[in-house]
Amino acid sequence: MSYLEFVGPPGSGKTTAALELLASDHTLAPGRRSITGKNVSVRLNRFGLPTEGLFMWLRLTIGLPHDLAMAALFFRETGQLRRSCIMLALLIKARALAASSQRWVIDQGLQQHILSALADQCLSQERALKWKRLCLGAPWRPERLVTLSVGSDELIQRVKNSAKHMQQCAGNLPEKYVEKNYLAFEILFQERGTL
Repeated sequence: MSYLEFVGPPGSGKTTAALELLASDHTLAPGRRSITGKNVSVRLNRFGLPTEGLFMWLRLTIGLPHDLAMAALFFRETGQLRRSCIMLALLIKARALAASSQRWVIDQGLQQHILSALADQCLSQERALKWKRLCLGAPWRPERLVTLSVGSDELIQRVKNSAKHMQQCAGNLPEKYVEKNYLAFEILFQERGTL
């Protein structure tokens, strides 16, 4: 089995779409503790990983050197320790979800992290596209990548109406925040535009 990953600009409805999908398809499980579904029998452990026993931990242990090397490369390219630690956690999580016997849904994953790094100009357009392709390959490949977006005016309204998104603006105007994330989304997932 594997996982479905939602990706899009902030305010595009990733969490809402993930929750709706979880509510309508009881074979899916939430791959993030902040989204809940009807399938309460499937849980994540305290590290946010599937609880599938020794085989899963063995697989993660074997893959850890590769994931660490990838996170180190991400640090070298971005120069940001916090962002690189998040990348490491997301690589490990994606590896676990892709290898799981359960089907999962996540609304914030590797591709969203890459989008954010591009929007914040921590990665060049060329490097972000390479990271996108790399993280869509084995062993982190999602079963399906679901891209979501709405028009920029609608995104601006949604961001203004969301305390979480306004906090993420970090002092920037919502219009500027939406513009940079929307452009990063277009570059990565519609392969046009430049930052």
